[in-house]
Parts: sequence; structure tokens; C-alpha cells
Amino acid sequence: MVDERQPDPDLSPSTRLIRGGVVFVLLLGIALVFVPWIIAATGKYDPMIGILSILVGLPFCIGAIGRLLFRLFRLAKGGSLVGVSFYTVLVVFLAGAVILREAIICVVMAAPFWAFSGWLGVVCMGLTVRRAPNRPRVNGAAFLLVPYAMLGAELYLQPSAQTYVISRAITIDAPPEAVRPLLKEMRDISPDEGRWNISQDLLGVPRPVSAVVTGETRLARWQNDVSFEERIDLDTGTEMRWRFAFPNDSISRHSDRHISPDSAHLRIETGGYRLEPLPGNRVRLTLDTTYTAQTPINAYAYLWGELILGDIQSNVLQIIKDRAERKPPRNTTYTVL
Repeated sequence: MVDERQPDPDLSPSTRLIRGGVVFVLLLGIALVFVPWIIAATGKYDPMIGILSILVGLPFCIGAIGRLLFRLFRLAKGGSLVGVSFYTVLVVFLAGAVILREAIICVVMAAPFWAFSGWLGVVCMGLTVRRAPNRPRVNGAAFLLVPYAMLGAELYLQPSAQTYVISRAITIDAPPEAVRPLLKEMRDISPDEGRWNISQDLLGVPRPVSAVVTGETRLARWQNDVSFEERIDLDTGTEMRWRFAFPNDSISRHSDRHISPDSAHLRIETGGYRLEPLPGNRVRLTLDTTYTAQTPINAYAYLWGELILGDIQSNVLQIIKDRAERKPPRNTTYTVL
């Protein structure tokens, strides 16, 4: 009887390629077939409802099944079996993201979960087959059920809502009267204004184009036809507070279509400026944003909120500082993704 645990030395390169392609297609099919289950459970493709099963259960399953298939097809062994299975999980992840047209932000945020969970699935399958080497079908079926069991559990869980405040501040070498008008009107903001940051220069978050107060509403426009409103509740000259309003879906259309800034999972609520006079005819300008998240991974989402909202705030503050101090735009070129 042939020992299926050892790679077959007689396999030709073309046969290995074909078998490897079959494994990849099977694993990609396992990943994509999970989408109809989410649609059946929620009525739409809303991965935020099954986020743990997608980020943890699905890559765990694919890593485990991948190792089992590579073993059964006798394509690798030992350490190479672990490595081949793990990298296949990552390729399946990227291929699925392309097919489902996921935004780059979504891919980057999900990548650590997929990498760790996929690796864990590879390792756990290795332990399982060593204990029960003659039960490949049972082993495969058990691991295949993991994401579906997690999805079923998530449908009955109600994650807690948590409110977070992101804040950035900057010192401006200009008097308050030079700064105040910029809080109410900034037009024709060029891509060269502001500062370099990860979110807008690498991850493709649009940069601001204008922000103008009309009546009691501050209309903000960004690149890629993104727009939203800030409805002013307080304007004392040293402080401006507003409530966010999103009359269109332009933000989710150009960032992550699964996440709306005014949804049950994420609600960007209020924001505002605070202007503090400093000695030497200077001011300290603070910009803050308050939002509520309701997901099973609030703590992880907060880290990304700190990065993305913090980058946006720092960029806006730098634009105000440069304009108040009448500094020219930075001489930097880049491509918005």
C-alpha cells in the first residue's frame, strides 16, 4: 500500500502543477461558496454580521483542508507541507478579494486574521492526521464545518456597542483671527496640501477638496466625488461642534462598500474644532471625532479607526496650519489608489 504521507517522487512537473491547481480551485470554491450562506442568513452580502466566521473560521478551515489535500495528493511533506499549505491560504485570500472586488482597506484589515487563522488551521490538521491518519474524510468534514458553526453562533450574538473619540491637535504660528475663517471655509484644496500619511497616500482614502459652511451646515467634499455634511450645533468662535450626516453612499462606495459611516455596525456621530490661544500670538487647534462601533472585534476596529481618522484629522489640521501661516503646498507627488 502506498504511504500517502510521503510525496510521490515519480510525479512529473506537469502533474504536480495540475494537482496543485486542483487544490487551489477547491480551496477557492470553499471560500466563495461561503458567500451564499451569508446572503441566505442575512438577505444580503453583509460580512459584518458573520465577521468572525469570515476572519477566523473560514481561513482556519481552508488552511486545514489545504494541508489535507496536499497530503492526499502527495505533493509535499513535513515542513514544506506546512509552508505550501500556508501560502496557498494567502493566495486564496487574495484571489477571493479580487473576485469579490474588495477594497484595499478591507484586504489590509483582514490579512492578519487570515494569516494567523490559516496557519492555525494548517497546524491543527497536522496534529489531527497524526492522531487519525486513516480518517481523511472525517478529518476534512470536521474542519469544513467550522466556519458554518461560527456563522450560526454569530447570528445569535449581539456584540456590545462602544463609543470612541479620536483626537489630534496642532500648534499654529498665527493669531486666532487668521485661523477662524479657515474653519468655516476652505476651497480648492490641492492634493499637494497637507501631510503625507498611510491612510490617504497608501490605502487610497480620498483627500479633502473643500469644506464650506452654508447656514448651519458645513459641506465637506473629498476626492472621487465623496461628500458629507457636518450640521453645526455650536459655534462660539473658540469652539465649533457638529453632527455628521451622510446623505449619500459616496464614502462606502470609495472605501469599503460593506461599511457605511451611518450603519448599525459603525456610526460616525459628532466632531468639532477647539481653538486655544497661546502666548506669542499662536494657537493650538484640536480636531476630534466621536463614533460608535458595534462589532465582535471592536478593539481591533478601534486601532484602525485611530489610524485612519487620525491620519485624516492630522492632514486637515496641517492644511489649516499651512494656510494660516501662508506656507506653500508641499512639493510631493504620489498616486491615489
